[in-house]
Amino acid sequence: MARRGPKLLVEKLLEEQGSDDDGTYIIIYSTKERRPSDDFYRNLRRLRELAEVENPSRGVLICRGTRTAEIAYKLVKKYCPRTMIFRVEEHEPKLV
Repeated sequence: MARRGPKLLVEKLLEEQGSDDDGTYIIIYSTKERRPSDDFYRNLRRLRELAEVENPSRGVLICRGTRTAEIAYKLVKKYCPRTMIFRVEEHEPKLV
């Protein structure tokens, strides 16, 4: 069944043009200063449904793709001022 009512912010951001690559990003945010509104959690839940985003722990998102990471960052930054984004690079471990 389709969602009714006004579009969530994340749905509007996902409609924007842009291509995605295969990069992986970690977004870390803090909700310590103030609890985000219910809209934040609705948008976050919808983002996880529509894009390759994992929420393994409170305050952490793992995003697959640059565009997805940019959208997640914009969303989180709107509600949580203390937000950082990191690009993940995987390397083979060097054994000595």
